[in-house]
Amino acid sequence: MVTKAGHNCDEIHIVFDTYREDSIKNGERERRGKSKEMVVLDVISPNQNVPVVLENFWSSSISKTAFQAFYVEWLTTNYQGTKPLYLGISTQAWTVSAGCASPFPRLNCTHEEAEDRMMFHVQDILSHRSGPTSITLSSGDTDVFVCLLYHITVNWRDLGLKELWLVRNSGVRRSILPLHDICLALGDELTKCLPALHALTGCDTTSKISTKLAALNAVRKPDNSSLILNFDSPQLTENAIQLAETFLVKCLKPSTDLKTFDDL
Repeated sequence: MVTKAGHNCDEIHIVFDTYREDSIKNGERERRGKSKEMVVLDVISPNQNVPVVLENFWSSSISKTAFQAFYVEWLTTNYQGTKPLYLGISTQAWTVSAGCASPFPRLNCTHEEAEDRMMFHVQDILSHRSGPTSITLSSGDTDVFVCLLYHITVNWRDLGLKELWLVRNSGVRRSILPLHDICLALGDELTKCLPALHALTGCDTTSKISTKLAALNAVRKPDNSSLILNFDSPQLTENAIQLAETFLVKCLKPSTDLKTFDDL
């Protein structure tokens, strides 16, 4: 359990996805659930029978939202730890102690994805601590891995981050990755490109173009990384979009001098 795993930490943060009716991810969620016999539970109680195939339960946004509500209620009643416990659920944040959940507005957040909210919580931790800080996160999501590497390089080193460990669980396999060391091995120029590289070649909200490996090979070639370095701007310019298209062309056809999909 997360609260037990964090017994050596100064504080514990648990964040959840938010499921909106107008979410850009609804199409992807529907696609993932089509092949499953979905189990929908809108209310979960302590004596609830567990579905035989949990994958069918997790494929329902309604069921996951019900589980979040149950888990938060259970934590509020049963958490006996002495470490501060923070919860990010829906757009609000709470701190739990002594059988009581209290609003914690500083961590209120409108991000839909838990992985985005994780970045927000790490930023808050580092902004309110002094001295070297070590943080451990648990997630098997590729988006989290990519975003953490980016933020270590761009934001968090200057805020006192000493170590950032990522626990990844995949089935029966478990690995612990030293992201601070991985950043040093990859170099700043490459890690700054990773979110753009990941999004352009296909993630939860974008279509797949080429492969991650092809993109990594392309970005390592001289001058190619500059094609997507400006893709993290809040407002993308037409030039940035054109350069990103050229980068994807090079992912699909590494030796080409062509610059647009129309030219291929």
